[in-house]
Order: sequence, then C-alpha cells, then structure tokens
Amino acid sequence: MSRKRLYPLVAASLLGACASGTDFGPDAVRFSDATASAIAAARPVIAPAAQAQARAIRAARIANGLEVLDVTADCAELAFPVDPIPVDACRLLRFSDTDELPAPPPDDKLKLLRVLDAVAAYAESLRALATSKTPAAIGAATKELSTALGTLSETVGPQGNSASTRFTAAAGPAGAIATAVAQQFQARALRRAVEAGQEPLETALKLVMTHLRELRPELDTSYDALESAERAMDAARQSGNAAAHAQAVARVEQAHSRFIAAQRSTPIPALNTVILAHRSLAEALQRPGDPEALIALAENLKALTQALED
Repeated sequence: MSRKRLYPLVAASLLGACASGTDFGPDAVRFSDATASAIAAARPVIAPAAQAQARAIRAARIANGLEVLDVTADCAELAFPVDPIPVDACRLLRFSDTDELPAPPPDDKLKLLRVLDAVAAYAESLRALATSKTPAAIGAATKELSTALGTLSETVGPQGNSASTRFTAAAGPAGAIATAVAQQFQARALRRAVEAGQEPLETALKLVMTHLRELRPELDTSYDALESAERAMDAARQSGNAAAHAQAVARVEQAHSRFIAAQRSTPIPALNTVILAHRSLAEALQRPGDPEALIALAENLKALTQALED
C-alpha cells in the first residue's frame, strides 16, 4: 500500500486516539508475535550445529574429570514430599562452560541458542506489558521486562544489565501503581523498554544472521554467481555483440532469481525486518502524533508479516 493511501487510515486512527491517546498495544503485540515466529524459524537452522558443539563440550568435560550434570534438590523433595511440588521442579543442571577446559571446543553456536532465547523472552515480555489491564499486572510485566532486557544485554556484550538499568531508571518504580495512572505508566514503560532494547536487539539479531550465513554457504555462492553474471553482462554490452548481450542479460535475471530464492529460504529476511519494525515501533512511541512515524510502523509491520509468509 502506498504512503498516500495510508495517510487517510493514519488520520482516522489519530482522530480516534485524540480522546484517550494513541494506543500502541496492538502494534507491540503484532511485533512480538511476528518476532517469535522469526526466532522459531531460525532455531532449527542453528540447532544441529549447537547440539554438535554441546556433545563435544560434554565429552571434553568428561575427559577432563569435570562435572557434566547435577540433580536438583527438588528431586529429593519430589521423592519424599513434605509439601506439594510439581514434577517439573526435578531437573538436571547441565554444565556446558568451557573456561576450565585446557583445549575448549567451540561453543559459538551453543551460545547463539541463548541469544535466540533472550530475544524471544524480550518480545514476549513486551507483549505481556502491552496486554496488561490492571495496575498489578502492569507492575509485574514491567519487572519481567526489566529482567528480559538484562538477559538480552548479557547475551550480546560486556555491558551486562545496562539496558535493564536504563529502562528501570526511565520507566520509574513499578511497585504500587494507582489505577488512575496505570495506563500512563504502561505507555511510558513500553516506550522506554523499546528504546532501551533497540541496541541489544539489533546486536543480537545481527549476530544471529552472521551465523546463519555461515551455516548456509549457498547464500555466498549464489551472490558470487550474481556478481559474475553481472560482470559478464557488462563485458558483453561493451563488446557490441547484441546477441551475446541479450544472453548475458537473461543469465543475470536467472542468477538474481536464484540469489533471492536462497535468501528467502532462510530466516534472514524476517530477522532483518524485525530490526526495521522495532526501529519504527520505537520511533512511533517517541512521536505518537506523527503521521510519518505511524505510516513507517504500519509499513514495517506489514513487511514483517510478509517476510514470514514468503
């Protein structure tokens, strides 16, 4: 849909928002759901390499006499219950740290699964805040979002909980929220969370896309073929041979189609669009009355949905 056709829709939404303020909750939900789908598509591409690394690390830890598993104390409580305890509380703690190993196997793909988990948790926490209706629920969702931002920051760099700290300081205390100001607090918290999450989210997804390219060599080979075809087309054009030029043009078209098909066979286009949609969500939250910001958000959310359907 063109920007001119979107303007009446945005104008209508702004008129409807005059009484109560622009509500970005539905947009945050759409973003969260689409991001979850993009992460779900990326996970099976990375999982086989991550599982192979986990097996190698496990074997290395065993060979070096290091712990591999630990049974949680909840298992004993489940066996000899004093108070009710869910079966899932009995877990195995798995050690996958490589610092103690003299010749540690690579663990970059294994860590990448944690990055995916952190992005998914951040998106889900945004959804929880956007859909909270009561002061208590808004307060709980804000705390959950702060934790998710901290985890996301930790997975992508040495800044630790910087995103969480910035969000908590900007959003304000999430304890006792009066009903009268709950919606205002919710809107401010959503805006500050998206603002604080922008840098670690982009860093995380760019890291994921880099590894996806490593795992899908056909992305590089198909682009090399496109470049080669383009050079051959230029040479044919300069030669003055019309027939050779026409054949070279057809080869470029074919190479381009193969390159685009290779791209669309991966989650990379969807992950790229997650970044763009998150940027436009942040911009729209900062400028809620700006038609251009609302149009960009609508376009990028639509593009994100389309990227997941391709």
